[in-house]
Amino acid sequence: MNKFLGYILGIDTPSGASIVSIETVPMYLALFLSVLACVTLFIISIRLYRAEQIKLPTRIQTFALCSRFAAIFAFSMLFFQPISCNLKLKGTRPSPNLIILDDSLSMQSRDSRTQADDIARAESLVGKITLADPTLKIDAKYPSRLELAKAILADNPNGFLKALESKGPLKKYLFGNDLKRINEKETTNSFLDDWQGNQPRTLLADSIEKAIANTTEPPASLIIFTDGRDTNSTANLNEISKLAGEKNIPIFFVGFGLSQPASIELRDFVLPEIVQAGELLGVPVRWKLSKFDLDNNPAAKVELRLTLDGVEVAKDTIPAKPGEDIRHALMFRPPFTGLNKDNSEVKVFAKLTGIANASAEDSLTRPVKIIDRKIKILVIDKSPRWDLRFLLMNLTRETASSGGEGKPPRKALDPKFVILEGDPDLTSKDPFLQEIPTSRKDLFAFDVIILGDIPLEKLGPDGPERIRQFCEEGGGLIILGGKRYNNQGWNDSPLSNLLPIEPGPYDTVSLNEKRTTIFNPLLTKDGLVQEAMKLAETPEANFRTWKDLPGMYWHAPVSKLKPGATPLLVHPSVKTSTGPLPLLATQPYGRGQVAWFGFDEAWRWRYNDGDAIYGRFWSQWVYWAAGPRVGAIKQIRLSMDRPDPFLNTGGQIAVRVLDKNFLPERKETINAKIEWLDAPENTDAKTKSKDIELKKIPDKAGEYLLNLTHDKVGKFSFSIPGEQDARIEWRVFPQQDIEKGGLATSQLSESARLSKGQFVLENDADKILSDIPEKFYQITFNTEIPKLNPLLFLVLTIGLSLEWFFRRWNNLS
Repeated sequence: MNKFLGYILGIDTPSGASIVSIETVPMYLALFLSVLACVTLFIISIRLYRAEQIKLPTRIQTFALCSRFAAIFAFSMLFFQPISCNLKLKGTRPSPNLIILDDSLSMQSRDSRTQADDIARAESLVGKITLADPTLKIDAKYPSRLELAKAILADNPNGFLKALESKGPLKKYLFGNDLKRINEKETTNSFLDDWQGNQPRTLLADSIEKAIANTTEPPASLIIFTDGRDTNSTANLNEISKLAGEKNIPIFFVGFGLSQPASIELRDFVLPEIVQAGELLGVPVRWKLSKFDLDNNPAAKVELRLTLDGVEVAKDTIPAKPGEDIRHALMFRPPFTGLNKDNSEVKVFAKLTGIANASAEDSLTRPVKIIDRKIKILVIDKSPRWDLRFLLMNLTRETASSGGEGKPPRKALDPKFVILEGDPDLTSKDPFLQEIPTSRKDLFAFDVIILGDIPLEKLGPDGPERIRQFCEEGGGLIILGGKRYNNQGWNDSPLSNLLPIEPGPYDTVSLNEKRTTIFNPLLTKDGLVQEAMKLAETPEANFRTWKDLPGMYWHAPVSKLKPGATPLLVHPSVKTSTGPLPLLATQPYGRGQVAWFGFDEAWRWRYNDGDAIYGRFWSQWVYWAAGPRVGAIKQIRLSMDRPDPFLNTGGQIAVRVLDKNFLPERKETINAKIEWLDAPENTDAKTKSKDIELKKIPDKAGEYLLNLTHDKVGKFSFSIPGEQDARIEWRVFPQQDIEKGGLATSQLSESARLSKGQFVLENDADKILSDIPEKFYQITFNTEIPKLNPLLFLVLTIGLSLEWFFRRWNNLS
């Protein structure tokens, strides 16, 4: 079936198509009317010709009547449409070549080209851009991968794209989060305008899998412009490339960027602010390792080191495994001698070994306070309720630490308990005291007081004032809520100023009725960044841990939160006049710190595997409360919502400032500085270092907040000028797509080989043109001949024209 026949029938036929079968479906009424019309009009035509005055020769009259009948037949077929005709055709069509363009964020990366060959490659391409836009200026030493790719595809009559289109049909696609066809009919702009390089993920293998899965119009080849960074595919690139080779669909990769070594980046490590000398300490370290061919580098290892004030105290080597969030704990004991215990520094190093051209060693630093004495704790409560029982077990069973060379092991904590209604046989032995210390000397010998649910008068006439002075002079106080007394009567005592909340009305229901409604406390923003509230290593894991803890039934009644207090844990539904009802709140008092717990069911967390969580919670709060006494309290305290944010995400830095008397600072603003520590060499000074001004949080004396937008990748620091210890560092990580790595040369080369294609660098793109195949694929399809097809109009026109010719030739009207 040739093209002309297909055209006059009104159907699109593939090259060399043949008719396999014809199927007709008559419309009987229309067919009857059509036949009737044809017969009737033909009989009338015969009679009219016989009635003509001029008699035509029989042969000419027959030709004229046949011409009229042809016109009548064509008209009746067009008017009545009595038959539907379907054809089944078989033929071949040219297979399209697919050009697939990497639209992920990594294509915006600018590779710093220092080698002459790399600069020459870029210059050869940058020059091509001027053919399309002479005003465009690009630095050949620092071009983006996207700019170079567009240079190749610039609108040049003799360019790469025109040569590719000469190979057959060409379809254009973008890939990032998904494979997307570029429909140039829907836009008057160049398809390059749609290529922005703004997709946050790269699904290279998945996109190839989707492209070669097209069985209705199989591609002849895939031409892919990419840097080879695949971050989120579920398919394996080598396996998909091999499948493409089996389907005879070669893949031609044009690679952009510079080949860079496998790299390791430390994300974070967790370290308490205070540690005991001689105590075995685990430091969880998290890092990210860029993708590399693990099969070809079986000896690859990650070497972790930990130094304390420059002295290596821990080292470990583990097998390398590419991934986003890999963890390992380094164990060490802070020694007793030879250290700066007032201001020590822990530094963690990570290095990739056993692989050629690996990146340099990475490091992170944290300050730490090392103490070599036991923390003394005084716990006071009316009766041995559940929380007190488990607290006693937790504080007294702590694993002994090394006492130093030649010394016996010792405990890190030294707790004493006063239980007013305890069993005399029990409370007469250590670690119990018979009564609350009454002298200032005895009370001030402790670092932390945990004050339970007791009536005010049991503290003695001078007890409340001594506790107030204890906090004012640097002692830590933890107040535990309870159902029996619930801080009643404190408003008229010196303890009133210590409470971060105002107690609500006495809850008579608490003692007389069993509560059946369970609730799960909610962490506040301040709670998420408070070190003592961290039950896991990352903000997300910490949030999940708190969410999954067993719920509670009782909470202390609260009237409102006091100005200057910080809520860390709140009720999910109950409100006060100042917001959600606080369940755990803190406030500074003098040189000391006060924490108030409005619940007494933390012991429920010990169910199943929760004993470690319960122990960690109380250990952190004891060290928090003891901070001022052991010298860990700072006049300026900095905290960040997360130490490893991603690019283009928001964040916060909280600053708490105390004046020289350790009272909250009253200034409305403070000055600070942000520095980009690993900025590229050509970065201007204003971008590298920026002076900023922080404003005080309303109604919170001494507290300031900075809202950040992490708009650059790299290492950064925040500091308060003139304050040596007021500094924190963090690293902004790229979105999952952009990892610190360049062109995946070995991966793309192997994938091209498996698919029977080719891998070339950016400036050699023209070399693949000669290898791009021209293919055809078999196609079988059904098509309907249009009822108003050109053939019927042609018959109608020819029939009328011939009859008119015969009549005019013989002088008939």
